[in-house]
Amino acid sequence: MLLPLLLNLGMFGEDVVRPSGGRPDPEFADSVSGRGKYKKKKKLEKLIQQIAERQVEALVVDDQKIYEELERELELRNIEFETAYLEELRLKREILIHQEIRSLMKKKMDEEDELVILILTSQQT
Repeated sequence: MLLPLLLNLGMFGEDVVRPSGGRPDPEFADSVSGRGKYKKKKKLEKLIQQIAERQVEALVVDDQKIYEELERELELRNIEFETAYLEELRLKREILIHQEIRSLMKKKMDEEDELVILILTSQQT
């Protein structure tokens, strides 16, 4: 009767698992529920997206520089490098490059369309 009361009051320190099985540590709760892996994956996806955007904007094409920047960013966050991360970075870069090309082509086609319209309207008058 007295032991559960002492455990709930924290008399034996925070590392003691309460009889209910509950534990106040949110990181522990996340790891048990699987949310920890989900949060880590989301942070990793965001990091890779940011690296890809920087590299595309800076027109980085050297494979070694691409690899080194990813490795450096992962190391800063104490994340162990995996080749899947490099593949994900390459895929994100490819998508961003294709989006940029598509955007530039659309802009060019719109400009050409405007020019054709101007020529046609000037010929009619």
